[in-house]
Amino acid sequence: MPATAPTAVTALIVPPDRPAHTQTLHPSPRVLRGLVGGPLEVVVRSGWRAYLHGEGRLIGLADNPAATGLLFPDGGQVVAGTVVVFGHGPGGTDADVPAEVAAGVLAGQPRVLLGGPGELIAAVPALLGYYPADCLLALAVHAGRVGIGARVDLADLNPDQIGGLTTLLTRTPADTVIIVVVGGVPACPGRLPAQHLVTALADRLADRQVRLGRAVWVAGVRAGADWYCYHSRGRRGQLPDPTYSPLAAALAVEGVTIRASRAEFAAELAPHPSGVLAARAARLAVPAGRGDRPDAHLRLLQTAVAAAERGILPGHDEQIVALAHALQVPAVREHAIVVALGAQASAAQRLWVWLVRATPAPHRADPAALLALTAYLRGDGTLARIAAEIAEQANPAHLLAGLLIHVLDLGLRPEKLRAALRAATAPADTPPPGPQ
Repeated sequence: MPATAPTAVTALIVPPDRPAHTQTLHPSPRVLRGLVGGPLEVVVRSGWRAYLHGEGRLIGLADNPAATGLLFPDGGQVVAGTVVVFGHGPGGTDADVPAEVAAGVLAGQPRVLLGGPGELIAAVPALLGYYPADCLLALAVHAGRVGIGARVDLADLNPDQIGGLTTLLTRTPADTVIIVVVGGVPACPGRLPAQHLVTALADRLADRQVRLGRAVWVAGVRAGADWYCYHSRGRRGQLPDPTYSPLAAALAVEGVTIRASRAEFAAELAPHPSGVLAARAARLAVPAGRGDRPDAHLRLLQTAVAAAERGILPGHDEQIVALAHALQVPAVREHAIVVALGAQASAAQRLWVWLVRATPAPHRADPAALLALTAYLRGDGTLARIAAEIAEQANPAHLLAGLLIHVLDLGLRPEKLRAALRAATAPADTPPPGPQ
């Protein structure tokens, strides 16, 4: 806390029994003790800090689910009483609460309160979009949100990769990292699968001052499966049914399907038969018949997106080839990015999925990259990753595909990418948006 007279700043106040709100105040010790109701405890996270009652649980203050989800989403601790959140100011002072922290709590967005490792693991299929197997997952927790920071197949995991994985996780906005290993075979009796690699990763994260919340192993993500903790010998439990996790229920309401495996996810983008694609490739070798007029190509894309809104996708080779030619035009690709930011994004995504399957390489890279972008902006990181990899395979020099893979590796939040794209695609006479 500041040693001099504090400056008025905006705090996020999270009571246990009322909606959270922001308030401008002078964060002196006396003011903060009055807000939390007693002696202060400080919990420091990346970019922000929270003040709470140091003996809240001991004296029986009411549990605070919203604050617990924000501060300890791994279920490691339950918060009681009111919590006050600030940003980090110069010289250890308190500053305005970061906008993304406040927005996440105030918006009432879906937030999973993880009561322990079992609930955490049960939420993983909803986070990924499919049921994982034989892989190491690093979950990144930031401002109360849980996302996938990294995923590595156990077959590909080796000591040489630990450094790169650590670097990736330190670049990802995270207050806490949680490691979940699914599947695998123990190297020797009494040890969990990949135990030496998990320990090495935990040590590297500690060296980089990244907080490791938990490291757990489970044979498979299914109801009743036993989980075990890597660093608390003897700690174990059972998974609840993943199909009834709060996050899975929220996704079901929105019509989102959780696939049985990553392979099933990828199969939805499987290309059309090779003979069909070869015939389309031959037609694509012939220059487009629209006189290279950007406006004609643009109208073609606009018509196709509008048709996709009605559930109609291009069914003839001539339409597919014409759209593939159109996506070669810079003005058309720029318009497709604008569409990804607007109300037609869902329809455009259906069109891109179809064209990824229907278009031969290297032209396949264009709809695949646009699919990756649209899916990521809509919060589907797994589909975005698969589509970006398809685009890069179809055309290793594809600029948008390479950029998106870099964005995915860095863990840039979709909302930040959206804001950057809005600014980049705004008309020249449009004033820049206010602070994000």
